[in-house]
Amino acid sequence: MTAAFARLALRFNCPPLRFFLLAAALALAGCQKLPPWWPQWWPGARQQALPEGIYRANGRLELTRVDVAAKYPGRLREAAFQEGERVQAGQVLAVQEDGELQAKLAQARAALARARSEQARARAGQAAQSRKAALARLEWQQAQSLLRQQQISPVELEKRQLALDAETAVLEAAQGAVQTAGHAAEEAQAQIELAQAMLESLQLRAPLDGRVEYRLAEPGAMLAPGSRVATLLDAGDAWLTVFFPAAVAGRLKVGDEARVTLEGLSAALPATVALVDEQAQFTPKYVETASERENLVYRVKLRIPRETALAWPGVLKGGVTGDGYVRTDSQPWPAQLQVQAQTQTQAGPESAAQAPQEKAAGAAPADGGAP
Repeated sequence: MTAAFARLALRFNCPPLRFFLLAAALALAGCQKLPPWWPQWWPGARQQALPEGIYRANGRLELTRVDVAAKYPGRLREAAFQEGERVQAGQVLAVQEDGELQAKLAQARAALARARSEQARARAGQAAQSRKAALARLEWQQAQSLLRQQQISPVELEKRQLALDAETAVLEAAQGAVQTAGHAAEEAQAQIELAQAMLESLQLRAPLDGRVEYRLAEPGAMLAPGSRVATLLDAGDAWLTVFFPAAVAGRLKVGDEARVTLEGLSAALPATVALVDEQAQFTPKYVETASERENLVYRVKLRIPRETALAWPGVLKGGVTGDGYVRTDSQPWPAQLQVQAQTQTQAGPESAAQAPQEKAAGAAPADGGAP
């Protein structure tokens, strides 16, 4: 019946009626590949003419997004980046005002200086008291010897014992003062390190090599903890999200080889199946009939290798439409989906995007400047 609709459509010279009948024939076909009787002049006929076992679905390219956000509250002093700019990991993108933290840092340094001075005095006092305690112990030992010789009375020995106990107690107090001053110095040093870490956090840096997608704050804005300043795109983490029916998705597994073609880029890019959803999309609440089961589709992610994605700087952009191709057996890819090795040239990415179809997907031009 589908073929009859198509033949009937080709007999009419009225374009609207022909379009309607051909669309009806395509809807009745209900397959990924156009049937052999389909007219080759029809748009997309050549793209969809695929060998048995290879299936196509359209989707949009996605890139990993990473937010650059403020860790501490404060006013944004400067933002040294623009949307579309390429940035490197560790590059300072924005700086918050740090007047209060600088004051706290100075206060902590002063406390450290006082603690170290007090620690030095306590150590000096401990040394002096240690000598006094040693002298008191010698006098007590001498008194014991004289008492055995009956040259002094027991009362004199008791006096020397009390003097030794007093000097020992003072020595222990001096040792405690040294420890207290040491703890105060350690606390002040910890406060200094905390203030320095907070000052470092006020410099908002790029966490990865990528491209600025959005600039979300301007100098002078008051930022709360977690407020976003910029959104970056990781150009090396790119994938195409497509949807396949259960008959195709059920035969796919993670790691299977795939291909990706994008609008404006004639080369076929290598990819692998990174995800096959366990849950169907657009699923009816209750699936009971065979016709309803045919309407189920499953989300499939086709991830482009990182080295390939990085080889096309400025070309792989989030949101670009494209086609994803998978295969359910080990047959070779058709010629238009072959990925061929080729050395890099000095042409820019814009010219590479317009290169012939035979250009390799993984061997892209050197980064001559992104658009």
